[in-house]
Amino acid sequence: MNKPLKKWACIWAAIVTFTFLIVAPVFSRPITDGAGGSKGARVDDDHRLHTNDITNPRIHDESANPQKQRAFSWSGGLFGYSADTTLMFVQNTDSSNTLFIEEFCISTDVITGVTIFTPETVTTPSGTATVTPTNLNTLSSKALGNTAVMGDTANTEDGVLGVFLIPAGEFKIIRLGRALVLGVNKGVGIKVDTGGSTAYVTTIGYYHP
Repeated sequence: MNKPLKKWACIWAAIVTFTFLIVAPVFSRPITDGAGGSKGARVDDDHRLHTNDITNPRIHDESANPQKQRAFSWSGGLFGYSADTTLMFVQNTDSSNTLFIEEFCISTDVITGVTIFTPETVTTPSGTATVTPTNLNTLSSKALGNTAVMGDTANTEDGVLGVFLIPAGEFKIIRLGRALVLGVNKGVGIKVDTGGSTAYVTTIGYYHP
């Protein structure tokens, strides 16, 4: 073998040795669980990586995360109410957090139309009973600023978000998926068109800076 060919043969041998000893192990390391455990990812015969994921809604993190614990429900009942009554009004009074409403659950003993509204200017709610929110994380005693009442008479219908029909003796869940955003001193009301004997309302939401 002449010297030039011998030289290139040596270089090629060095490259191959480097690839197998240094580069190959790096790119062939198994995908592990990232927590120091022994679990690895499964790859099938067609070289496809198999994975599973668990996706939780935002409110789950806001409730379960020990650093947050900011998810709440407001629940109450109203008895012997007249037409055009605001069953529940919830106002965010927390100056450091925005209140995101996830859903309403409404039940009445008569068939009625229900209007969800958000006044441009909110007057401090005043009604027949004060509603104290419950933290959805039972391990937490955290409370954030709000004013909520049943049978509010201080705020009139304005800024209608939607109108729904509630069947008699049943309940309706109105899901907003945190699309309703209440800044400080903003609020939302649930008003019925028809009077009745019994109505129940639950509002669920969470706070976030």
